[in-house]
Amino acid sequence: MSFGRTMFGDYDLLVGINAPDVLTGSAAPTGDVIAVPDITSLPQSSFAQEVVRQQAEGQEGITFNLNPIQSDSTLYVYAESQTEGLRPQVTLRDFGNKPLAAGNLSGAESTAKLHKELSEGGTNYHIVVSLVDETGAPAAGTVRLLVGINDPEVLSGSSNAPDMDIIREPIVVQTGIRLNRISGVDSKEESFTMLGSIRMDWIDPSYAFSPDECDCSVKVYTGEDFRNFLSDVGSRWPEFSIFNQLGSRSSQSRGVAIWPDGSATYVEEFTATIQADFDFREFPFDIETFPLYVDMLFAEDNYVMEVLPDYSAISADHGEDEFVISDFTTTVSSVTGITGDNVSRFTFEFSSPRHLDYYIFQIFVPILLITLISWFTFFLRDYTRRIEAAAANVLLFIAFSFSLSDNYPRLGYLTFLDAIMLVTFVINTAVILYNVYLKQLETHGRVDDAERIDRYLDWFYPVSYLIAIGVVAWLFFGRA
Repeated sequence: MSFGRTMFGDYDLLVGINAPDVLTGSAAPTGDVIAVPDITSLPQSSFAQEVVRQQAEGQEGITFNLNPIQSDSTLYVYAESQTEGLRPQVTLRDFGNKPLAAGNLSGAESTAKLHKELSEGGTNYHIVVSLVDETGAPAAGTVRLLVGINDPEVLSGSSNAPDMDIIREPIVVQTGIRLNRISGVDSKEESFTMLGSIRMDWIDPSYAFSPDECDCSVKVYTGEDFRNFLSDVGSRWPEFSIFNQLGSRSSQSRGVAIWPDGSATYVEEFTATIQADFDFREFPFDIETFPLYVDMLFAEDNYVMEVLPDYSAISADHGEDEFVISDFTTTVSSVTGITGDNVSRFTFEFSSPRHLDYYIFQIFVPILLITLISWFTFFLRDYTRRIEAAAANVLLFIAFSFSLSDNYPRLGYLTFLDAIMLVTFVINTAVILYNVYLKQLETHGRVDDAERIDRYLDWFYPVSYLIAIGVVAWLFFGRA
């Protein structure tokens, strides 16, 4: 070996901040991102990268963003389907989404290839790969993509060039939600108003700075200062929206903290009215779901959400008195965004039954009393009085029913409570008709027949009511 000459080979690089053990080579890596390779600073050479990705059902293509490319470079791209019956199409586009080169757009070949000389280099190039079936329609499947810089061997589907991150992987954004307080649940409007906080953690190398520049270990931005910072470094941040938010979101406070390695934390305290899709069929024994959907504005090839460990929570002092709120779930999924691209969605969701004390004492006890009053009239022998009492009972029931309906939406289906009220109304109306029939028998001198029938119906009435309630309960709960 000639000392001082540029050679090639593998090596290990250990970098640390405030970690003197690095100098002995014994420091244990913590996984923090301190340094990233700068492709543009490398000497002109050949390198390649291979990735395998899934194209989901309904997805028209997969976008691969590229890291900055050095001037006087040639890009080589090779794509093949790993799903039988599908063919790949590939297009190279610039920052303005203008097509620069394409391969196998007809879908006639089993592989797609392209190469493009990029004499000026540049940033924000991206490759779009689409898997299509024999009709040319996008289909779900797996694609293998091989990308190379100055490596024509890539077009054969293989490469011996050194591996290098040519493709810029999406930034992982760890997200969490805390529900601090529920200021109200509007069952009629199917919404709830919450006071909460959202936190996002991510790493963007473009944010990195030297602590010597500011004599600080962390930079904190609020308001428009963060947008000015992004403009200065030529970058962006994982902007989001709450998908099922009604009206505007009120932010009490928000800020961003950035560390020298490019790590960032965004925290916002907010108040928002959230739409929920309640199902009242089993009301008031229903268990309602309260979801909060946080969607990225940028496509998944830019930002992908993950659940932030140990952050999401529901405060014990949430202040909700109608529902019993305890556990919650957090998940991440992929959905179609407002631009038509697939975006990452973070879901914070909790399901809650109702406190039943109110409904027992304000609804079911009055229904029971109305039913008992109707039954007690059976023990009167003055049929005229029985008719008057039963009719008054029905009017009382109708007024009670109207007082309940004002608090809940007009639905296209019956709830359990609606069914109970309907059964009670029908039976009480039948009691009036029954008493009128007995009065008719008495008027026509058939008193003995009326009394004989009444002896059986005195006890058949409560039994029939209990049977009707049991059938309703089975229809709503027994068949699940």
